[in-house]
Amino acid sequence: MEIFLNAISGGLMAVLIPSTPTCSKYTFDTLVQLMESALMDLVSSSCLHCCIDSSDVRMLITDKYPGPKEKINSFNLPLYLPTLAEMEALVKRNGHFSIERMDPLVRPHRAEASEVMANMTMMHFRAGWEGLIKAHFGSEMVDPVFEHFQEKVMESSVFANPSCNQKAETFILLKRL
Repeated sequence: MEIFLNAISGGLMAVLIPSTPTCSKYTFDTLVQLMESALMDLVSSSCLHCCIDSSDVRMLITDKYPGPKEKINSFNLPLYLPTLAEMEALVKRNGHFSIERMDPLVRPHRAEASEVMANMTMMHFRAGWEGLIKAHFGSEMVDPVFEHFQEKVMESSVFANPSCNQKAETFILLKRL
């Protein structure tokens, strides 16, 4: 975000970014932990080995890439959802903008069956992370990873507390100084 702010040359800028309501941080963190757990389960099972050991992919892995556990350990998701206070601190630290307006746009998740919520969650994560998973683990891993992640979400109680289950964006109107 800081690089983005430094690239703007003048005038007003309206920004709408995903963010985290204070209570929902645990929900997002829990979902990321479920994704990590799904990946680790696949490493422990034969699924990841089968996918990696398929003909020419095995040769690439054997010759150029680390084994399955090392691939998991070297996988990073470049994602952070700031709170309002963190976003305000970032803009102030940048020093090139004044915050003309900053409003949270928070709305609760709809009450849906756990299967529907698990599927929606999986689709949102897949939309954002499929390319990263494919690039790091190979296209053979995409379906197994997200299918297992969806199962993990359905089994968890991540959506059980509706007061801590919100979606949020932050609207920020910035003026270049």
